[in-house]
Amino acid sequence: MDPITYFPPPEGLPGVPPLVYATAHRGILYVSGLPGHDGQGGYPEDFAGQIRNVFNNLRAVLDRAGSTMADIIEVSVLLTDIGDVGEMNTIYREEFGDGPYPARITSAVVALPDPRMKIEIRCTARCPE
Repeated sequence: MDPITYFPPPEGLPGVPPLVYATAHRGILYVSGLPGHDGQGGYPEDFAGQIRNVFNNLRAVLDRAGSTMADIIEVSVLLTDIGDVGEMNTIYREEFGDGPYPARITSAVVALPDPRMKIEIRCTARCPE
């Protein structure tokens, strides 16, 4: 059986058992849902601040695994307010550039684990063997 690689939290992101930020298997990286916290447990009150933190946290997790934003294959976005989708799309385009964009699903949810959370993003990416 092929081994699974478990990645510890990147520097600046807290370890929060039982969460593992990312695992890799057969060249695919599975990134857990990432919140928009600032690494100290604080959350910006505005949506833009949170999504920018999510992408900063995501880049840190990808970097730990030897991957980049260009390696992302699929993204799942959870929003607590579907009204934020326009702003999310604007910042998403900034983060991914002119594309091609990864496959994506965006869903509205009633709540996320911390009531301050407005967004959570998880993804799948290529990972060096």
